Amino acid sequence: MRTCSSCFQNDLKNLECGIGDDAHEIHEVLICNCCNIYWNRDVMAAKNMFAIAESTWNGHGRPPIFTRQCATSNVVAEP
Repeated sequence: MRTCSSCFQNDLKNLECGIGDDAHEIHEVLICNCCNIYWNRDVMAAKNMFAIAESTWNGHGRPPIFTRQCATSNVVAEP
């Protein structure tokens, strides 16, 4: 999941370069659709990891935006 380090929303998309048929996505750069900030993926990931660590160190646990979603399945493993 990609989460903006500024507004903590999950509304990011890859930067697009070119027009029409020549358009392609630039994998390394993300744009937040909420706050319109351009992010380098690695810098954003490092800032998000720091936010998780800082919250944990301060005794607040993992921030809700960074918690894993519960996966449910109807499949039962057989022994």
